[in-house]
Amino acid sequence: MDGYGVLVRKDDLTATEVVAEPVRPPRDGEVTLEADRFALGQINVTYARLGGALLPFWNAFPAPEGRGRVPVWGFATVVASRHPGVAEGSRWFGFLPFGTHHTLAVEPSGAGFVDPAPERAFLHPWYRTYQPAGAPAATDDLVAMARPVFPASYLLDEFLGEQAARGARTVVITSASSRTALGLAELLEHRGDLTVVGVTSRRNWDFVAGRGIYDVVAAYDDLAGLPITTPAVLVDFTAAPKLLREVHEKLGDGLQHSALVGYTSPDAVVQPDPMPGPEPRIFFTPAVESETVAREGAEAFYARYHAAEARFVARAASWCAVRPVSGLPAAADVFRALVAGEQRPDECHIVSPQ
Repeated sequence: MDGYGVLVRKDDLTATEVVAEPVRPPRDGEVTLEADRFALGQINVTYARLGGALLPFWNAFPAPEGRGRVPVWGFATVVASRHPGVAEGSRWFGFLPFGTHHTLAVEPSGAGFVDPAPERAFLHPWYRTYQPAGAPAATDDLVAMARPVFPASYLLDEFLGEQAARGARTVVITSASSRTALGLAELLEHRGDLTVVGVTSRRNWDFVAGRGIYDVVAAYDDLAGLPITTPAVLVDFTAAPKLLREVHEKLGDGLQHSALVGYTSPDAVVQPDPMPGPEPRIFFTPAVESETVAREGAEAFYARYHAAEARFVARAASWCAVRPVSGLPAAADVFRALVAGEQRPDECHIVSPQ
């Protein structure tokens, strides 16, 4: 069986190549997945930017020296199985290489199956768990967009509730047009204890303000003169050092917590230099989710999480236009545009790689 993959140069994320590669048949205890569709967004650029740093995502799916395979999230069908617990033809949602096929070992679990491969053992189980997807549904495209990012929105909402209980009055959210930021702002609508300030580019200001889910919307170049009630919490999705320093210097001792969540800026740095106020701390969603599940139980947590995700997906249908992307060459073009920061906030790209 022949397959195809997209390779990215690690030192230049805009340099991509579509390559033909044989699909390895499954051994005992393994299955081969064929990707049906997956989303491409800033989360995938984040994986590439983090690839050789704190979380070596490049190691998840090995590639030739100097190049890497960007992880994606999406739906896939089992086209060959040598595991009695995973049937051929069954459909799953999970973590995949940027390409057409993926052969992996499986270990059935209560939440579907887990990938136990030693080369991916460094990844949190959150990345290695595949969820049963059932038959294709009309919402699949928006689910593919939401499921990789909405867990961060959901858990940040709970985290900010804790920060409000400790005295925070305002939350400042950068890259306010990003999917995770929008999901968070929708959840924060139901809180009356925090003023929600969304900061975005001038280009995306109309879209963000038009969503009506932020109390205040400001452009980045208006931030210096913006009145912000303190104590405040910063939720940063850009990892842009200049912006981080500007917010820290503006709020000073009034900044209660600084959370690093994403890396949407082309100038993103993994570990910013020291700056005034609290040290920025990475908000690592998988670890926070594991702690929450351990505290309240998997059944209770995932029941309320999936209800919230379904509400987000339903609302997303009104503002997120699905842009189908057919084939890997076109998908590689989309990835390059994402690296350059050119994604429209009101669109999501869903790739059919075959």
